[in-house]
Amino acid sequence: MDYLNARLGAIFNRGLVNVIIAFSATLFCCSTFAQSETIAFESLSPEVQDTLSPFADNWDKINPRRQKTLVKISQEADPDMRKRIKRHANHWKGLPKEERKKVRKTMRKFENLPPHKREKLRQHWNNMPAEKRRIIDRTFDHYEQLPAQKQNEIREKVRSMSPQERREVVKEINRQIDRSEAAKEKGRGKGSQQLKLEK
Repeated sequence: MDYLNARLGAIFNRGLVNVIIAFSATLFCCSTFAQSETIAFESLSPEVQDTLSPFADNWDKINPRRQKTLVKISQEADPDMRKRIKRHANHWKGLPKEERKKVRKTMRKFENLPPHKREKLRQHWNNMPAEKRRIIDRTFDHYEQLPAQKQNEIREKVRSMSPQERREVVKEINRQIDRSEAAKEKGRGKGSQQLKLEK
């Protein structure tokens, strides 16, 4: 749990974090579609409707460009990714209003960055070793499944850290991920390894 707390600290208190960028930028940013007609939710395929079901109640209020982005992502996603999209969307729906405002504010900062800086952040995520991305994804998925009270405790703990403490936690997590990858390459790592912060 210490690993989770520390990792989530890194995730929730960075300005433009990799996980939020990877998911939210894809899911919530405006796309380059030219058409502005809304899409009737009922006209979507059953798979896409299921994936986007957390948005169903407010579908008509979503910007048409974002609707198209959501539909395109859902259509192109494999079954596992569709489950993740749905889980993330449900998590978004369950976030307190204040937290959603903070995420939106972060996304606006991202959207207002010069294109080369946005691209640099995307490349940073894409160039990250697959194992590190999987660990971040699993951690974020696990966090989303925690009770709301536990999520709030984690967020408050992270907020109370100084920037230096957060940087140290991130460095330690990266060291542990690197050790985990090295162990797997040497054949010593069997199955899914759980990382724990060493104190």
